[in-house]
Amino acid sequence: MIDSSAAPWLEAGYASFALRGPQSLRVEQLAREVGISKSSFYHHFTDMPFFIERILHHHLERGEQVALRAQACRSFDPDFIHLLVSIRMDLYFNWQLRLHREELAYQLCYQRAHSLVEQEVLGIWSEALGIPGQPQLARNIFTVVTDLFYQRFPKEQLTYEWFVAFLQEVNNFMEDVLRRGQVRDAT
Repeated sequence: MIDSSAAPWLEAGYASFALRGPQSLRVEQLAREVGISKSSFYHHFTDMPFFIERILHHHLERGEQVALRAQACRSFDPDFIHLLVSIRMDLYFNWQLRLHREELAYQLCYQRAHSLVEQEVLGIWSEALGIPGQPQLARNIFTVVTDLFYQRFPKEQLTYEWFVAFLQEVNNFMEDVLRRGQVRDAT
């Protein structure tokens, strides 16, 4: 277990990874950011790979907290969207994990963190899409929409309004798909 005096290092590393990617993790830079000597870093974390392992673990702990908060959401819009806006740094971190998913540890961390939240939000997600009672379809659509979200990731403008517009686009697409299916069934 890491003691509380290591927390500034973890928070600075987490933010650096989230905002600038894993390549930004340099002991000298982090020491300047936290205002602590490099020797303190090595006291808490024997080397950079161990530090990265701790940051990934920290992200999963944060993911568990987000999942608990998602569980309390009664609707996708506005409840869950407000939650998403409030956890920007976690979303930035996930985005970096996806960008660098060729690294197995990053891929696995992303999948675990994502699944923690996904299982808590599928009910309100399927209601938002108008497909309640179809959890597998909701999960499949959630996977595709999540991929689309991270491809379009609006790092600078991750706002409630952006999420609402994105959700409206998804709903419009779903309506078009359903309409097309009804036309085919009628012929």
